[in-house]
Amino acid sequence: SLDVNGSSTADGGTIIQWDYWGGNNQQWKLTSLGNGYFTITNRNSNKVLDVSGGSTSNAANIVQNTSTGAQSQQWQITDMGFGYYKIINRNSSISLDVNGNSTANGANVIQWPWNAGANQQWQIVKL
Repeated sequence: SLDVNGSSTADGGTIIQWDYWGGNNQQWKLTSLGNGYFTITNRNSNKVLDVSGGSTSNAANIVQNTSTGAQSQQWQITDMGFGYYKIINRNSSISLDVNGNSTANGANVIQWPWNAGANQQWQIVKL
């Protein structure tokens, strides 16, 4: 699952993937901005999913930051069918991605051009 590394509550806390164990650092709230985009807020830190430094580069890290309304903190969520979604950053138009197609705990979450890989498809499960 999408996880804030080490349950950090700091701005710039890195986002990784980790086996789901139910921690608040793995729980996220989607809030519609009413324009087809959402903020994705971590339950533990109350910070939003963001592209580090507002980067538009491939492989930029995904972090959490205090909400500012920046476009790098806005995400388009598109149903791909079969319970999976693609998540595209508004600022960069680049997809949320697990780096290197890794299946390991602790793998870094980055942005990478959409290629329909399984590492870019996400389940959204209501708690």
